[in-house]
Amino acid sequence: MLHYIEHHHIERHTILHVVATRVGEPMRFGWEASDLPGWLSRRGFELLSDHDDEALARVLFPPAWAEGFGGAGGRIAVARPV
Repeated sequence: MLHYIEHHHIERHTILHVVATRVGEPMRFGWEASDLPGWLSRRGFELLSDHDDEALARVLFPPAWAEGFGGAGGRIAVARPV
């Protein structure tokens, strides 16, 4: 499993970005989701799924929570060795 931030979200300054920076995990690097399958493939992995944090919130949280969830541009990808 891989958690990453989409590149175009790195410069955003949401509360999640501020908190991450304050606890020593500043968001400095990101990928474009479309680049991930090729990157993984070159390293011997197959991408099984890749979802943004807002889509995952709709699946994992109660509807009232998911409606108000403003993601930080994060994604969670699942891959396996080939």
